[in-house]
Amino acid sequence: MYIAHQGQSVRTYWRKVDRGVVAKHNEALKENPKAKLKDPRGPLFMLGSNRFMLLWKNRYTLAKVQSFKLEPGFYYLDSFSVETQKGILQSAPGYSYTKNGYDFKNNRPFFLAFEVKPDSTIILPSVELSLIKTPRGFLGVFLFDNNEKGANTQWIEGSLNLKLKNASFKDAWELER
Repeated sequence: MYIAHQGQSVRTYWRKVDRGVVAKHNEALKENPKAKLKDPRGPLFMLGSNRFMLLWKNRYTLAKVQSFKLEPGFYYLDSFSVETQKGILQSAPGYSYTKNGYDFKNNRPFFLAFEVKPDSTIILPSVELSLIKTPRGFLGVFLFDNNEKGANTQWIEGSLNLKLKNASFKDAWELER
């Protein structure tokens, strides 16, 4: 996996989710909107950049290809952070349990997702995080080519990323006013 912003690593936080359980939860909530249901999200894990920050070293180093082993399932990008000249930008600041990159109502991710099949090795296309400056801050859009040479798996694009990718710069500026 390779996710970068201008060649620099992007710290990404991922979760595994059981989409079948989410669909069942949605059905249960239609019948009883006040039902208390178990959180279908798996534990949070991080990829990209160094895990520990030394006082004299940048933890957001140059991006590099990362390999890791995951159990079969559906994984989505829960949140991300990147260092810019203005400081560290976070998609969802706060505690890990408050971050949520998944649209449970529509049972799809907001940003990116991928699926791991049993007994398979996957190679995902590289991703570039594009930051668009707005009067209120930044909009982050993940750009990738699912037909990239060498990749054998495709990214599943999330609803928010798709909306931002297809919006013109004029639309993006109007959203912020």
